[in-house]
Amino acid sequence: MKSRNNNWQKAVKAVSIFTLLLVLVFSFSSIAFAGIEIEGDPDVTIKADRVIEDDVFIAGEDILVAGTIKGDLFASGETVTITGRVEGNLFASGAEVNISGTIDGAAVLTGYSVVLQDQALITRNIYFGGYNLEIQENASIQRSIYAAGYQVQISGKVDRNVIAGAGAFVLNGYVAGDVLLEVSSPESSIPQVYTGQPYQVHQLS
Repeated sequence: MKSRNNNWQKAVKAVSIFTLLLVLVFSFSSIAFAGIEIEGDPDVTIKADRVIEDDVFIAGEDILVAGTIKGDLFASGETVTITGRVEGNLFASGAEVNISGTIDGAAVLTGYSVVLQDQALITRNIYFGGYNLEIQENASIQRSIYAAGYQVQISGKVDRNVIAGAGAFVLNGYVAGDVLLEVSSPESSIPQVYTGQPYQVHQLS
């Protein structure tokens, strides 16, 4: 049992390190990347009828992506909102990150508040680091969630596992695999757990 706990703790630490690396990448925004670079003045909007067939790098204050990105999307701003489709991976950093569209890849997300809203679809893993991660009802993650933050709230559907290190954790949704949880304080608890399908919730000491 001890070696299994060590594996989970290493996984949570790996998420934290991965998130830190993402923040460092956004910090060096002056580095030239291959793809389309868009700088807001101060806001950026990609309209619903626009299709960009390349990787996209966006920096601005309020960012809205309602169109289609046929590549990876890197977005950094005060608020980042994705209502369209990204046919690659998403790397987003902001005080608020809101997703109600489709990401046909992994989502690497950092911010004070990250919300996957109703009908949001992520076809691969989510990697999160920040204060609050909320997966709303009818949002769907087709692989796993790896999260490190203050609180994690899951009301949607996860097709594989959830591995999280958090001060507060609430699970009202559906997880097909295991929930591997490290709670930061002994007073923390798991208020609600949906048990429509067999999975295990493990709390690490």
